[in-house]
Amino acid sequence: MCSTTIILLVEDDPQDTLLADFALQKILPGVALSVVSDGIQAVKYLSGELPYADREKYPFPDVVLLDLQLPLMDGFDVLRWIRRQPDLKLLPVIAMTGSMRKEDTILAFKAGANHCVLKSQGFRLLAEKVVEVAGEIQSVNHFEQRPSPQSTLIDKPLNSESSRTATFSEAQDH
Repeated sequence: MCSTTIILLVEDDPQDTLLADFALQKILPGVALSVVSDGIQAVKYLSGELPYADREKYPFPDVVLLDLQLPLMDGFDVLRWIRRQPDLKLLPVIAMTGSMRKEDTILAFKAGANHCVLKSQGFRLLAEKVVEVAGEIQSVNHFEQRPSPQSTLIDKPLNSESSRTATFSEAQDH
């Protein structure tokens, strides 16, 4: 990949944060990873509210990795909030869940996740999904400059609807 992929990891479990970071660094060396530990912090980060207003220090992410079971505001609510924001509708979101309940995966897709990964499948699969999504972003950005810190991916024609549908059918097969 030509430029650094910027990831926002929304995860409240420190152990899962370490595992995700390790897997991502192994597959995407040099990836820029910002971490917040609850849904309210995620909303503030994405909207550029204090303390996350400085986009040099807290760059806008290319991809969001979102745990669904979070304190204060759960991942489903964060997903719904993201998809209601005109400037964030096309932001790729990979939901992560520890739940084996098929209903949680279906709810994640309905709330707007592009992909949903079971944590029990391992963080390598999560990292591979990030590479897949980052590759889509890089191919879109090949002839374009990276969005400025104030802009978002709204102008990027990322085909999130087909990604969401394909992954949803994969979830139904399992």
